[in-house]
Amino acid sequence: MVKNPSEPCCVKGKCCSESYYEVKPEPGKTIDSWDALLTFYRDSELRHWKKRWIFRGHRDISWCLETSLERAIRRQIGPLGIRAAKWEYKLERYFRRIAPMYLPDAPNEDNWIEWRALIRHYGGPTRLLDWTYSFFVAVFLAMQQTKDHEHCTVWACNVDWWKKCVVRRLPRLGKIVKAKNSKSETEFNYLGNLKRTKGIWPVNPFRLNERLHAQQGVFLMPLDVSGSFMENLRDLAKPTVGRKHLWKINLSCNKTFRKECAAELQRMNIQNENLFPGLEGLARDLENEMLMPEHFKGIEPKP
Repeated sequence: MVKNPSEPCCVKGKCCSESYYEVKPEPGKTIDSWDALLTFYRDSELRHWKKRWIFRGHRDISWCLETSLERAIRRQIGPLGIRAAKWEYKLERYFRRIAPMYLPDAPNEDNWIEWRALIRHYGGPTRLLDWTYSFFVAVFLAMQQTKDHEHCTVWACNVDWWKKCVVRRLPRLGKIVKAKNSKSETEFNYLGNLKRTKGIWPVNPFRLNERLHAQQGVFLMPLDVSGSFMENLRDLAKPTVGRKHLWKINLSCNKTFRKECAAELQRMNIQNENLFPGLEGLARDLENEMLMPEHFKGIEPKP
């Protein structure tokens, strides 16, 4: 298989785009306790409401930022390129034809953002990359299923800064957003017809599903599906500038820290049962409860 030279080429322990983000707290160091996590958050600009940071948790420190669609195409077909747009169309069309049999209220045919959000909700591949407005939700998701002495990551993205980069490139899009003409969804119409323009853009359907609402979710979408997420991001700014607005926050998953996180985040009402509403979330929480045996004090099976 011939590798597309414009695509990221990550190897274990080294990301192809590491010059485009800052590692926190600093290279070679990790956050390894709840108190250290709170101190880092309190002293950083992440909590400043005037800057809209969004977050994404990765349970493996070696994972790069990539969409489920680009992973699926590379795994099943090969390199990206023009085939990505063709497969995006084919897969979405297939889903749209069959899904209404299972949906009591299917989206309108031309509402592509709601269709893509639905596909992601049920685990299918799209160009939408899941993020959250909550730093602590991202920490919870990053910590899931980690083991002692492993490392996980919370990515932080100053989304408004990256939006400004796109608006400088596409001033018409900036005018559309400023007009706030949401009834006709002009922004989505414009984005849906955009071709061969690189960048990343935050999107969300008007009708949120339960999971998006519970997780304070938002999507980042690469504008050019023929390129990877990181390729779209790298095209917007030089690394010396862009890295100030994209951070990789590394956490050390020792058992004490994992237990502290499980207990403290549960007090914040951040647990699977709430983030994944229904029995799925309740079942997911069972493993986390094992970190807190005090919850089961005095409960023993009958002999």
